[in-house]
Amino acid sequence: MKQLESDMKVQRAQDGKVSSSKKAHSLLRGAKLALFGIMIPAMALSVSCHGKKKSKTQSSASAYSGSGDAATAATQIDLPPKVDVGNMRMANAEIFIDAQSSNAVAWQWEQLAGPGNIVFQSPETEDTAVVADRDGFYWLRLTVTGSDGTQAFDDVQLLWDTVAPCPVLASEIKTFKSIVIDGRVASDASVIQWSQISGPGSLSFSADKASVTSIAADIDGTYVVRLSAADKVGNSCSADMTFIWETTVPTVALGQDIFTNKEIFIDAASIDARTFSWAKISGPGNISFSSAAQEDTRVSASQDGTYVLRLTITTASGVTAYDEINFTWDTTPPTIELGQ
Repeated sequence: MKQLESDMKVQRAQDGKVSSSKKAHSLLRGAKLALFGIMIPAMALSVSCHGKKKSKTQSSASAYSGSGDAATAATQIDLPPKVDVGNMRMANAEIFIDAQSSNAVAWQWEQLAGPGNIVFQSPETEDTAVVADRDGFYWLRLTVTGSDGTQAFDDVQLLWDTVAPCPVLASEIKTFKSIVIDGRVASDASVIQWSQISGPGSLSFSADKASVTSIAADIDGTYVVRLSAADKVGNSCSADMTFIWETTVPTVALGQDIFTNKEIFIDAASIDARTFSWAKISGPGNISFSSAAQEDTRVSASQDGTYVLRLTITTASGVTAYDEINFTWDTTPPTIELGQ
C-alpha cells in the first residue's frame, strides 16, 4: 500500500511538470506573437486626376512594437500634368477649342505667332472660344500646371479664313452646240457645283463638280447657269451666267439677179440674224459695199462684168446661213451701125 501511494505521488509530480511545461510553452508562444504580431491598418493614398484630388484606400503593412502601439504611414503621390489640344483648326468665325488635360490645377492660353491678334474668351480655363482679327495661320499654346508646380503644354495651329473662293464667269454665252466653259475658281475651293437656275428645257453638264465643264441644252431658249464654290473653312460664293441655246437655222434672201450700170441699193430679207457680212465671191473687178456689215447696202463695181455677191448672216448662238446673187455691172453703151 505504501508503495502504491509513493507511485501515485511520483505520477502527480510528473503531471504537474508537464502542465507547467505546456503553460510555459503557451506563454512563450503568446509572447512571441505579441512581439512579432502584424496588424494591417488602412493607409490613405491621395491621387490627383484632371486637377481634382480623389481619395482611395490601399492596404499597407505597418510593424508594431511589442507594446502594440501603431506607426501609421501616409504617402502622397503627385502625378505630372498632361494636356492635349487636338489637331489643326480652321474657322471663319468664333470657334470653341475643347482641350483635354489631367492632373492640372491651372491653365493658361497664349498666342505664339500669327498675322493678327487672337482674343481668348477664357484664357485661364481648360476650354475657350477664340477669335482672330486678320486672316492667316496662327499658333496657339495651352500650358497646364500641376499641384506640385510642374508644367506641360501643347500647341495647335489655327487657320483663320474669311475670304470665299468666288468663281468668275462670262456674263453671257450664246451657242448652238455643246460648248466648254472654264469657270475660274480660287485654288482653295474644295467644293465646286454647276447647276441650272432657270430655262425652258434641261441643261446637261459633262462635269458638274469641276471648274471646267461642257454645257448643252435640249430646247432652244435662254437659261441661267450658276457655278458655286466653297472652301474647307465653310466660306462659299457663286456666280451666274446667261446661257443662250439656239439651234434654229436663220434664213436670208437677196431676191432676183441684178443688172445695172450705176450704184444700186440691195434690200435683203433675213430672220433670226444677229450679224451680217457682205462679200464678193467672184467677178472681174472690185465691188464696193456702202454698208458691208448691215442687212441692206448700196453696191457698185469698178469694171463691167458679172459678179457673184454673198450675204452671210449669223444668229446670236453662232448659227450661220447665206444667200448669193448674180450682179451684172454694165456701163458700156450699145453701138449702132448704119448701113451705107
